Amino acid sequence: MNPTSSFRLGHVLIKVTDLKKAVHDFEQLGFTVTYGSTPKKAKNAIIYFKDGFFLELFCMNFGQPINSVLKCVVKGMKFFRNPSADRYNNYIHSQEGFSDYALDSFPSSLFEVNIQSLLETGLHVVGPKKMKRTNLDGINLQWSLYCPIDWKLPFFMSPYHPVVKIDEEKVTHHNGSHGFLEIKVSTTSWQETLQTYCNIYRQHPHVEKQDGGMSCNFQVDATSIILVEGKRDGITQVVLKGDSSSPSGQLTPSLCHGAALSIAETS
Repeated sequence: MNPTSSFRLGHVLIKVTDLKKAVHDFEQLGFTVTYGSTPKKAKNAIIYFKDGFFLELFCMNFGQPINSVLKCVVKGMKFFRNPSADRYNNYIHSQEGFSDYALDSFPSSLFEVNIQSLLETGLHVVGPKKMKRTNLDGINLQWSLYCPIDWKLPFFMSPYHPVVKIDEEKVTHHNGSHGFLEIKVSTTSWQETLQTYCNIYRQHPHVEKQDGGMSCNFQVDATSIILVEGKRDGITQVVLKGDSSSPSGQLTPSLCHGAALSIAETS
């Protein structure tokens, strides 16, 4: 556990171009996948884990002419210097694979307080953005988001209201995975990103120099968030916790939709 941090890992987003196919493929990998709403209307699906974290498959392919309209909207946002433009631009134009990740407040009841403390470190965010959707069980969920203007940083998410109770069957996976062990994040702006991560997690980890650049490890609960200096920005790899029944190593790339996912036995 990391008692000094005001935030903990919430979920990792994986962009897909065909949600139904992605759900089928991830089920083939041994995951239990839950649609975010009714399958016919859903644009996201969730892979819940026992430790409270989750993977979110999301689709930005709405067909024509909506896709073209969205691209025009984002161009307009960029023209008028809307602070959310770069993040939406990434969602729309990025390839399949890891797209973003969210942090939850710790404790959840101090979400606004923790956000305010983070703002005092100099972080610039947009929010709160009020969100809502009706889940597969017909429950109307509401929550809030704060998004850093720098789209390469994780965003911050409030608890769902009402609180969502996740059934045991939804967090039980045939491949034995049960949480996040390691998340590797690459940055092209090493010094700036390092300082922001230190402010978010209230840690100052040891920095090591490797052949490809600098790296350090932020320990958040039982998950390692490894920040590395690289030639691209964003998550490059996620290692899930597994048990003795789990497949060893990287999961079949052709079924992961661009996401480098692997499972390591931890119990």
